Amino acid sequence: MLEIPNLIRAKRLSRSLAVLIPLLCALVPTISAAQGRETPPIPERPRVPLFDPGQPVQRKVLKNGVHLLVQEQRTSERVAGVVGLKMGTRYESEDESGLSQIVMRAITSATTHRSAPDLQLELIAAGATIESGAGADMGQIVIQTTRERASKVADLLSDIALNPAFPYTAFESARTFYLGKASDEIASPLS
Repeated sequence: MLEIPNLIRAKRLSRSLAVLIPLLCALVPTISAAQGRETPPIPERPRVPLFDPGQPVQRKVLKNGVHLLVQEQRTSERVAGVVGLKMGTRYESEDESGLSQIVMRAITSATTHRSAPDLQLELIAAGATIESGAGADMGQIVIQTTRERASKVADLLSDIALNPAFPYTAFESARTFYLGKASDEIASPLS
């Protein structure tokens, strides 16, 4: 019984090849003749850069003293918002050392208007990613999403920056994270 389907498949394959071989033989002379011809020159299209660093940066100062810097890139599907805060090890005393790292890690956990689970659900619904961190002289919160959801994400970013709530668990988890990181760096022979 297994031989009959194999025989039928072989007959179908041989019929297909019988049709394709004459077609391929007919095309071979035209292909080789086309290779000998010169192709007409293709007119050059003007190059449009994907990223134009020459776009002007718009600067605005709001009534409350917040400085806005906006540079639009219409070629991108993604939209990013960044809040920069004057903080970091440059402004910390010996007793406050590392506090800005803990604050920036905990700031994205919740707000006074949104609990931690609500904030996470809204970020997922908006298709947004959020990151925060602090350097030597500046802390920043970065949020990214698509162009269509930019207004919703701008509301979330402003709520995070203006109304942070530092739940005890978020502060303690950030503190534990950085203490563990510091102890690993001290105990590591590579450091």
